[in-house]
Amino acid sequence: MTISRDVMATGFGWVKYKGKIHQEDIIITARGEVMRRDQDEIMRKYGTLRAISLNEMRILLADNPEVIVVGIGQSDSLRMPPEALEMLEKSSSRLVQGSSPKAVKYFEQFTGTKAALIHVK
Repeated sequence: MTISRDVMATGFGWVKYKGKIHQEDIIITARGEVMRRDQDEIMRKYGTLRAISLNEMRILLADNPEVIVVGIGQSDSLRMPPEALEMLEKSSSRLVQGSSPKAVKYFEQFTGTKAALIHVK
């Protein structure tokens, strides 16, 4: 198995992807683009940054990746609201989620098409 080494490491408050340290949650699209989460939208809708929005799920599902990897934080604090789960279940993508350190390792090892959301706290 070839290891991509796209995401190198994560710790509380940061994730390193393609050599750049991000001190905020990131979305990695199936095309490899890195995006910041729209924190204002998420706070308005859920009152916390510990939820995945429908817009974020649409971004993750774009280009129909085989796998969506969700790092739910260093202390497992990110949650997926029912409407985001429902959208995911209607797709052909498979969800892999776990603590951000475990999610990063899975993302590195998976060689198929993939997208990710990594929560850093």
